[in-house]
Amino acid sequence: MRNRVLLATVLFVSNACEAHAEEKIKATMSNASFRVEVMWVEGREKLREIVKRYGADAWSVSYANGFSVLVKVNGELVCRLFVREPKRVDDEATTVLGHELMHCIAGAYHE
Repeated sequence: MRNRVLLATVLFVSNACEAHAEEKIKATMSNASFRVEVMWVEGREKLREIVKRYGADAWSVSYANGFSVLVKVNGELVCRLFVREPKRVDDEATTVLGHELMHCIAGAYHE
């Protein structure tokens, strides 16, 4: 089964989190219905490997804290999230999870 990548190189960089908090959402697409698959990633090196696999640029590979990709599997849209597992309510990992999910819903929704 071959997956067709619809959206790749969608990343979250924690250093930009506060700067983006005031930025308004500018959706580049709208998806209301899709399946979600969450893969817990242990360590930055494993995340870098995943980001590279989807063809992200060198800067993104170096600084990503999470990654999402929207693919089509047997005609169904699937949002794949690659993130660290949250340990506490509203910790950074929880924020990254929500941020990456938003990319599957609204595309490249921020600068």
